[in-house]
Amino acid sequence: MEIRQKNGAATFLVAILFSEAHLSCEAAESNSGQVRAAINANLCLARWEVDNPKAWDLAVNHDVRLRNSSDWNDRSIADRFVLVSKLVRMELPDAKCYDKLPEVPKPPAAELISKSFVFSPAGCEFSVQFKTKPKIETYTVPVQDHTCVSNIAWTLSEDKTSAIKADCTVCPMDVRSSSLSEIEVISTLKEHALQSGVEDAVFSFKKDVTGSIGIYRGVLKSAGNTFISVWHFGRHSGLSLVGSAPFASFSELHFDEFMKSAKRK
Repeated sequence: MEIRQKNGAATFLVAILFSEAHLSCEAAESNSGQVRAAINANLCLARWEVDNPKAWDLAVNHDVRLRNSSDWNDRSIADRFVLVSKLVRMELPDAKCYDKLPEVPKPPAAELISKSFVFSPAGCEFSVQFKTKPKIETYTVPVQDHTCVSNIAWTLSEDKTSAIKADCTVCPMDVRSSSLSEIEVISTLKEHALQSGVEDAVFSFKKDVTGSIGIYRGVLKSAGNTFISVWHFGRHSGLSLVGSAPFASFSELHFDEFMKSAKRK
């Protein structure tokens, strides 16, 4: 694997965020759980996601349109999905829904892993799952008097307009980034947004057993894309997860499973 030099990045946090326009959202983690729960509770969406790609893709398109409408700003995700289901069934009357939600036992962990690609490079304190094998690149990143290694994995949609990406930056020293304060994390994310030309950015911060988490969403108008991402900070490594899609087709439905798959080793 080729390792290339990437200049810049004066601090560990900036090193993690060095690559092109990472964005994320205040609702990235809270919304992802709500979206998944609403999908699982909808008899039609729950089935189409599993066995009807045509109906599912149509549902996503309708959801994007409704979500971008001001009429739905104060409505729940579940209510929106009810209308999405009705619209799809009007266009695809043969699209079948569940009569009741099935009780499907979870497959063994080994089986889950075999059906996906686990990205967990050497030295990274985190792991994340891709549905298909991603492309991977590795860069060296100068940080203070040390050289860190940034491992990047990504996949593109068939039309190459949407992407998901994971970036785990590993440093040889204990930088204790997991103990960073909210002010330190948000300040760095704001600086990165400014340098990257990100507009309409919204930031959030939380702490859990994995450490500090920075969340950040915005738009890169020059590319016509919306980005959603979550950053996890460890003691000597940090993981950033990014989902990107054009304004007109962006939906959290595309990125929910990927974002939720991140784990601390």
